[in-house]
Amino acid sequence: MIEGLRRKNPQKPDVRTPISFDLLKRLIHSLRSVCNSQYETILFSSAFSLAYFAMLRVSELAINSRTDESGHALKCEDITFDKSSKAIWFVGSSIVYWAQTNAKTRYGGPNIGLQSRGVYIRWFGKRGMLWNDFNAKVSHAVDKFSPPAMIIIQLGSNDLVKVKTLELIQNIERDILRLHLLLPNTRIVWSEMLMRRYWHGATDGKAIERSRKRVNSAINNYALNDGHCVIQHPNIRAREMNLYRYDGTHLSDIGYDIYLNNIQGGIETFLSSQKIRRFPEV
Repeated sequence: MIEGLRRKNPQKPDVRTPISFDLLKRLIHSLRSVCNSQYETILFSSAFSLAYFAMLRVSELAINSRTDESGHALKCEDITFDKSSKAIWFVGSSIVYWAQTNAKTRYGGPNIGLQSRGVYIRWFGKRGMLWNDFNAKVSHAVDKFSPPAMIIIQLGSNDLVKVKTLELIQNIERDILRLHLLLPNTRIVWSEMLMRRYWHGATDGKAIERSRKRVNSAINNYALNDGHCVIQHPNIRAREMNLYRYDGTHLSDIGYDIYLNNIQGGIETFLSSQKIRRFPEV
């Protein structure tokens, strides 16, 4: 108590500047100029950030010596991680690429309003992506990040004009099985291939549309029978011109609003219930 009173009324005023967020950013930015290695830069950046956001004193962050047994400093066993956070991977072609771009401008941002549910979305969109790129894309993500709670697949449309229907169905089924073996605790969500007003590279657009329906139907049945989930898009139709860009292939801003609402609804539904595996329910 006496020590506390003494600190409350110091003989000499404390001239040290409080660490503000702006000052913290400046300190971290300057580390690259004063540290001897990238390891040191990361080490001190992490220490400074932890001390700031956890409001730690120096004695709570660092020990006085190797023989310090006071127990004041933070230890590994004092730290727990919030496992309620759910990472969701969104993998696919230009649909996913442009969906991410549109999501950034929407209310809710890149996590499409699901951050309140502890959801964090990682976007893996690649323009022009084909199904044969899928395994490499996922393997790279697995090497870099912890396994997600859910992975949404929006892929295959670009293959419809290049690969025979039956072959594409077999390839998708094979790789979904491989994905399940690779990530056994991850919920796999197949998002149906969307309709297009124009199929680039196709000589018969109606034939490609029939192929799209066959693939969707086959993969829907396969996914549901194997315990996975399906998101359908009955509200995105090729006859609705305002849902597409001028090229007739990519969605317009309005189209992406509807598409992202479907994805959000599917995620919320699947997170809320293990029994429901199709969105929207029919």
